[in-house]
Amino acid sequence: MTKRFRERMSRNLRRIEQEIVDRLSVEYDSMQTMMESTAGKDEIDLAEEHVDRETLEMLGQQDRNRLSRVSAALRRMHTRGYGICQECGRPISEKRLEAMPDALLCFECKHAREEGGRRWTAARP
Repeated sequence: MTKRFRERMSRNLRRIEQEIVDRLSVEYDSMQTMMESTAGKDEIDLAEEHVDRETLEMLGQQDRNRLSRVSAALRRMHTRGYGICQECGRPISEKRLEAMPDALLCFECKHAREEGGRRWTAARP
């Protein structure tokens, strides 16, 4: 992997990290507003807000998980572990890293893991 590619991926990861932080901030503000505005609402309004709140929490959890993966990828940049498959130890293709800058597995290992999961799920009663 060239130094130029690593620098580009580092910039991409930092951009993704900032986007997630910004989105989490907006989600947090929305949640706070929702929590403060429950007075005087009927059961239907409260039920709708509950669904909205659960949706925001789910999205927030997904964003926190992705933020964790992106932060870990940035740390791997400094330890020279970035772009190395954590399963087989081979380089992850630049195409895969461009599509998913926080990838931990090469395409082959990711595919094998997904296939293994499908077989296990299909075998369950």
